[in-house]
Amino acid sequence: MDNSWKDEQILERLNLEDKKEETYQEIVKTKKKRIKYIFISLSILVLIGLSMFIVLYFIKNGNEIANQENIEKQEIYIEVEKKEEKQKEEEILCNIGKNELCLTCEKEKCGSCNPGYKLKDGKCIFIYSFKATFESTKTHPFTYIFSTEFSNNFKNIKIINIQMNGKNYNYNYNSMNSIINYFSFPNVGIYELFVLVDISNITSLEDSFSAMTELISISFTEEFKTENITSMTHMFAGSSNLREVNMSNLNIEKVESMSSMFSSCKKLNSFNLPNKKTTNLKSMRSMFVYCESLRFVNLSNWHNPNLENINQMFFGCKKLNSIDFSNFTAKNLKDVSGLFYSCESLSSIDLSGFDTTSVTDMSFMFGECKYLTSIDVSYFNTINVKRMDAIFKGCESLKAIDVSKFNTLNVNDMSFMFWGCKYLTSIDVSYFNTINVKNMDAMFNGCESLKAIDVSKFNTLNVNDMSFMFWGCKSLSSIDVSHFNTKKVENMASMFQLCSSLTSIDLSNFNTANVKKMVLMFGSCSSLTSIDLSNFNTTNVNDFQCLFWGASSLEYIDISSFETNLTSLPLFAGQPEYGQIKVRKEFYEKINHQLKSWKIIYVN
Repeated sequence: MDNSWKDEQILERLNLEDKKEETYQEIVKTKKKRIKYIFISLSILVLIGLSMFIVLYFIKNGNEIANQENIEKQEIYIEVEKKEEKQKEEEILCNIGKNELCLTCEKEKCGSCNPGYKLKDGKCIFIYSFKATFESTKTHPFTYIFSTEFSNNFKNIKIINIQMNGKNYNYNYNSMNSIINYFSFPNVGIYELFVLVDISNITSLEDSFSAMTELISISFTEEFKTENITSMTHMFAGSSNLREVNMSNLNIEKVESMSSMFSSCKKLNSFNLPNKKTTNLKSMRSMFVYCESLRFVNLSNWHNPNLENINQMFFGCKKLNSIDFSNFTAKNLKDVSGLFYSCESLSSIDLSGFDTTSVTDMSFMFGECKYLTSIDVSYFNTINVKRMDAIFKGCESLKAIDVSKFNTLNVNDMSFMFWGCKYLTSIDVSYFNTINVKNMDAMFNGCESLKAIDVSKFNTLNVNDMSFMFWGCKSLSSIDVSHFNTKKVENMASMFQLCSSLTSIDLSNFNTANVKKMVLMFGSCSSLTSIDLSNFNTTNVNDFQCLFWGASSLEYIDISSFETNLTSLPLFAGQPEYGQIKVRKEFYEKINHQLKSWKIIYVN
């Protein structure tokens, strides 16, 4: 059998496979070429993009560098121009004289061309004597650097330089070579003034910043040379909006007076004084009077060997609740009257360092300290005190006061001494020497809680006023005044008025020959059932009005010695319907309409 056709088929099949293989290889080659071309194209595109970014970056950066260089060049040009301009101004101003303001200084000229500048830490800086802050509520044509009250000193001081809100303020001297003391605030707002001033030729700062109502704070530096100052009286008085004062850098060794220094600075709440010896200081009278916002005062470690007068020092400081007197020495004090008067917020005061040996006046010392609950005055040396009137007046929260060791030999006035001490339950005055006392009016007035007062040893030989002496002592059931010498007394008005618990009283030893007023003497003594005034001499009395007004329990009255030239005598009101009275007929005829149902016993 012939098999050649099979071989041919096989051969043909093999050839076909070869052709397929060749075709496949060509397709693979073609795909590889395409991938290669795509990769190359993408690479080229990336390189082109990167190149463009680099080019743009360098273009932009180059522009910024160029701009910065231009700006720096311009700034240099401007600075050069300014420097040249300032140099020209400086040359002009310096040629005028040192009294004029030099606007700037180079290091080599610092302090010569412009006395307002000083070389410090390699820099020529502006120096100042004090920084004052003003609050302008409206645009003013002018305000003052110093108060007008200080004008007498203007010819002896020299303002060297002023900056307002960090900028130099131009000013001039007038033809008399005295300063022009004012400048204008352009707008409403806060203004800070830095002032350099020479005060070396003056000795007084009296009224220097007084009544400056726009001044809200002031701080002094060591450049404010106070070595020669002897008076700071009224220095800030009446500057009603002043809140802060810093004087800690000042030299006050020669200062003799700080009287009324901050008087009526109603908003003052912070101040610093130099903590130094004040060898020459004699007066701090009314220093903080009416500083109504002041809460704390630090006077610790003050040594004042010559200080004499501190009367009314804190008068009217209603919010003052703490005073530090630790190590405060003042051995020559003479007047402490009204020292804490109306310090309503003080609850206690430590005065253990006070030397009162030389004090002559303690009147109103703690007056109207309404919330004072404790005060230790047991160590007070009062040998030289002449006035004690109203010393504790209005201390309505005090329940006890130890005055048993008070030496009152030289006291001539005890009026209002315990007036209004309504919670005072006991007081020992049994050892009081009252030989020189002339005035006892309202001495225990309003002591509502006192149940007993021992005044049996009181020597009243020189007393001329006893009016209101026991007024309102509602808890007193008895009072021994039988030994009182009333020979010189002229006024007994309301002496026992409102002693509503008083059941009896012995006045048989009273000499009333010089008494002129007896109005309401026993008014509202509602527990008093009988009274014998048969020894009273009423010849000089010109006012009997309401003598027994409101004495609603009185059933027996002996006024048999009473005589008068007065025609109107409204003595009685509120007495019981029935009672008994001893009286002269001619006297009774002037009062008979007031006691119509009473039994009348006439005496010759």
